[in-house]
Amino acid sequence: MRAPLLLDPRPVHMNIDLSVVLVLNTGSNDELDAIELVVSTMSRNSELIVVDNTSIASIAPGLQSLADRFRLIQILKHIHSSGLEQAFSNGLLASRGERICFLQPDDRESWPHLVRGSVAEDRDSTISSKAEMMVSLHFDVVFLPLRLYHLETSLLVAEELEKLGLKVGFLDVTYLIDEDELRRGFDSVTYHVVDLSYFLLSRSYSISVVFYNDWSPQARVLIDFWREMGIKTIGFVEGIQDFLDLDTGQNRAPYTAVDALLLTGEDDLQFFEDDREKYVVGVPRLAALDEKLPNRSAINKTVLVNVNFSYGVLAESAERWLEDVRNVCDQLGIDLVVTRHPADQTDLKAHKVVNGDVYEAVAQSNVLVSRFSSLIIEALCL
Repeated sequence: MRAPLLLDPRPVHMNIDLSVVLVLNTGSNDELDAIELVVSTMSRNSELIVVDNTSIASIAPGLQSLADRFRLIQILKHIHSSGLEQAFSNGLLASRGERICFLQPDDRESWPHLVRGSVAEDRDSTISSKAEMMVSLHFDVVFLPLRLYHLETSLLVAEELEKLGLKVGFLDVTYLIDEDELRRGFDSVTYHVVDLSYFLLSRSYSISVVFYNDWSPQARVLIDFWREMGIKTIGFVEGIQDFLDLDTGQNRAPYTAVDALLLTGEDDLQFFEDDREKYVVGVPRLAALDEKLPNRSAINKTVLVNVNFSYGVLAESAERWLEDVRNVCDQLGIDLVVTRHPADQTDLKAHKVVNGDVYEAVAQSNVLVSRFSSLIIEALCL
């Protein structure tokens, strides 16, 4: 997990009365000129937080030049462009002032007037108390998905939890990680979705937090933090897992940091002989396959090859492995198509890649070849 780039050259003990939050959408010279006008109206005990929401590297020098000239400017760089609401939310979280003034990106002409009014404590200006805006949220269960298939599993479980009268939420970290599919998936979620940063800084609370990854350094910091707050952390094993790291060659020790475990089957229990709570819940998305079961439509003989050398595991062998499968298919006169794990980085330019629904791809194939994947089990169900 990577944090946004926050540059602030001023001492952290400096007393800040007013924080002005401005979202940069285009990085045009007009926007940069408008920022300079805003700064000229601000007092020394204020700060201007510029949320760079452009994802355009070329504007960085001009923006940084302004920050170098005016020490009250902070730059909050989004790794990925996000919506205006999220951009303002992150600006609010980065602010240190007791009062907040938000400047709308499509109303540059009014920026200096609004800021002058805020500096003068003109209550007709767009100014708010930060304490009033940081609303603390409360849930029974929140999910922390890092991949689209994590989100899909979470939604299936959330539906059942809601039937029990539990309040369910989702923590969104997509502005910090490179996961476009997950970002788009959140757009259709009807449950409460909260930025992780807002959840933490607003002192929001949940009785439990569900993790799909408890082995990254960032995850373990969160687990320790929430454990101290009395929040139960739950590890959800949503598919095939290399518990002993025999295949990964890493030292992840997966699902050893959380307080309780949701496991795929009885066989998983042998890897966890401690006294933590453990429940065998199966693989929820397998049960949901009945609803999305595609029609079997394979006419010609087709082999679907699932390339899953994710997170660098045996990645040096990926192209050779795929070429061996292709050679066998050529010898047998069988068509070959390829699908891939979202985190796989194998060069697939020489192959026909399926980018749509993987279950449709399975339905249109006669044989599935995969090195290591829950798709093997899903294909058997299909």
